[in-house]
Amino acid sequence: MERRVRVFRLKAEISGEHTLSREVFESLTLKHFPWHQPKDNHLKGAGEGNYYAVCPACTNPVQILGLYRPLPQTPHPYARHTGERIPGFEFFDGDAHQNCPYIVKHKPGCRDLKASIEGLPIRILEVLLNHFDRVIYTLEQDTGVRISPNLARAMLRSYLDGKGYLYVGATIQNIPWTFAYMANAHSLYGRTIHNNEAMKDAIRKRHPVAGLTDTGELGKGTAYYSILWSFILHTITAGDTLEETMKMVLADDRQRRIYTQEIRFDHNRFERLLNTPPERARRNAVLLKVAQEEFESRRDIPEIKTTALAGKMTAL
Repeated sequence: MERRVRVFRLKAEISGEHTLSREVFESLTLKHFPWHQPKDNHLKGAGEGNYYAVCPACTNPVQILGLYRPLPQTPHPYARHTGERIPGFEFFDGDAHQNCPYIVKHKPGCRDLKASIEGLPIRILEVLLNHFDRVIYTLEQDTGVRISPNLARAMLRSYLDGKGYLYVGATIQNIPWTFAYMANAHSLYGRTIHNNEAMKDAIRKRHPVAGLTDTGELGKGTAYYSILWSFILHTITAGDTLEETMKMVLADDRQRRIYTQEIRFDHNRFERLLNTPPERARRNAVLLKVAQEEFESRRDIPEIKTTALAGKMTAL
């Protein structure tokens, strides 16, 4: 059963997620086309008004109901998927619609793949290519682990090898986290834990042979050791808005867990990062080059458009 969506986008592109109310909708749309349309309904039996927007998750068009006249079952306006193209909203992905988390409840850990790369998967790849540095930065902030260009490349290769962009739980909102989730486990040897004291404490207590320096670098220990870093159990809880989590796990090469942490997805923080004004943006040229090289080496994905980069470039 489809849930009542209380958030919306103006466009299928990354344009920010907004809480649905009459005041917000009017202020953002100014009653212009295509968000406000004539009364000759495009949807059979659509009822009150023709007000449209875009689902924040699957980026397909939605119709706004109860905007000016409260409906009997709820005093608040909500969005309902149209299930078809609407004039002014030319993007429609039927596969993404069928798998939208506002419509389908995904089971934890379900890694089913979509059948086609067309539609939403292409959009996901476009964001990944053109904002790879921001994807990695988001993961660094959430995990406290510094991700070197070599580690970022290894994660990207395993993500592309496993066709992570086709994952049914991937949306335009959760790209950094489903990128990590759909990548394989990787070694943390030589990495730096820069902002996660709980992780450092767990390594010292549960894996004392590891060589963890005062600055958080995992180097040569007192004996051979292995610490593998992975992300498991992606869960989606859909109410008025989406809440998503996954587990970050550190374990040895015998699958004995050293540390587990829940990661909560902050969709709005990631979108604010993507929409940083060019004059304030700091872009990582090294990571962007990594993404470009890996994409260009792939024959199993179509050519993805590279947008012009703006902002201060850094190799940090």
